Amino acid sequence: MRKLGMALVAAVVVAGCTETAPTASGGGQADVNRVAYQSSVRLAVGQSAIVHGKRSDQCGVLPSEAELASAKANLDAQTELGEFSFGNPGVRRSGSCRGNTPVRETIFTATAPGQQVLRVHGDPVRVTVTAQ
Repeated sequence: MRKLGMALVAAVVVAGCTETAPTASGGGQADVNRVAYQSSVRLAVGQSAIVHGKRSDQCGVLPSEAELASAKANLDAQTELGEFSFGNPGVRRSGSCRGNTPVRETIFTATAPGQQVLRVHGDPVRVTVTAQ
């Protein structure tokens, strides 16, 4: 039932009915999608992993479509090992926001073998992609 509840929250957020994601304050902490920063990932071609969370320039709200589009262009321009996309809403700790803030999952999908350190939302992520 909890997964269904989060799916409904995600659907409402995706539909644009609200601009905030569930916060970590209050009693429903177990239901919050906590997006963890991954300093390194190892994937085979065709696999995907959540590597970070994209927050808005404004703390407390999800990033806008324009912010996501700009971030995707910057991320994709760094590498030929794969491509980035954004997933479900969640929360992550942010030093700039001084606590938890809403984010969109930042997903890397591997398309070519190799290894590279990428800058994802200001943080280094070592990506290793192996052939299938």
